[in-house]
Amino acid sequence: MVTKWAGVAVVLVVVGAACGDDRVSGTTFAQPTGTVTSTTPQPSRTTTATTMPLAYEVTRDKVYVGAASEEAQARRLDVYASSPARNRPVVVLLHGGGANKDDTHVATVGRQLAEAGLVVFVPTHALSGVSPAGLTAADGRPMREGFESTLCALRYAAEHATEYGGDPGRISVVGHSAGGFLGLIAMLGGEHVEAAWRDFGEARDTPQQVQCVSVANLPLIKGFVGYNGAYFVLLMTGLSDSDPELWALANPRNYLTAGAAKIRLILGGNDDETPPWHIDEVTRFADELRQLGYDAEIAIIEDAVHNWTTTGPIWDTTLETILTVAAHT
Repeated sequence: MVTKWAGVAVVLVVVGAACGDDRVSGTTFAQPTGTVTSTTPQPSRTTTATTMPLAYEVTRDKVYVGAASEEAQARRLDVYASSPARNRPVVVLLHGGGANKDDTHVATVGRQLAEAGLVVFVPTHALSGVSPAGLTAADGRPMREGFESTLCALRYAAEHATEYGGDPGRISVVGHSAGGFLGLIAMLGGEHVEAAWRDFGEARDTPQQVQCVSVANLPLIKGFVGYNGAYFVLLMTGLSDSDPELWALANPRNYLTAGAAKIRLILGGNDDETPPWHIDEVTRFADELRQLGYDAEIAIIEDAVHNWTTTGPIWDTTLETILTVAAHT
């Protein structure tokens, strides 16, 4: 079905309903460390949540994982929060494989979500700069670090949400590209992801890669939005044939159980970084989610490319989707 969604032509497939806190004030949000407060009024933007962006603060470079192996490294995250904030929905925003939390487009997404009233945790995760083929190197150690760091970010968000005015009981995940891959499996599998890697690591000498700073339990994730998520791109590497055991850890289908979470999978019609068959594969997967009770939908935005678009109708569509999912977690 072709419809109009937030002014954008889309094909909508409905398948079911440790750094200090030094504070710096100013108008530039891309400061290197500490906390930045936005004081300059921003242009108006119409959304379902607000017609004017809220003021926000950014707390930068909080260490959320420590290295547990020689291959891994400690990593940091930023927190974007509208001010004042109280009991607001929380989002963990996961960047794509070639990016990090400090990239302009990632920071812009974090800022705009905060301006719309969300508390946003933005980690640099382990897949920054890692190619699909690189994920499978060294018996999957980069992939294991990616999943472990993602789960650590979720724990950190749950433990620290209230410090930034967020509700730890209302945490959603938003992921782009590789971040969508990590985030969807983390949401579906939770602690089972850790257990599966632990068993695999014992058999293949792929040890734990990172240590979580937070000791909080994994939160129950009730909402997920993926923007051009690379959920099945590892099929391009032939992983399902070359290493079925590793593929089992990378295949979202292996983490499916009955659920009721709200899942929105946004795909770009002009995405030239994933193969054409990927849309069909994700569409089938979403139907499987629906059959298990998930509220799952796909939107194919005809003019959208692979990377984030943070202005105009395409962004309005994406923002509306994220706000709707976050508000109903």
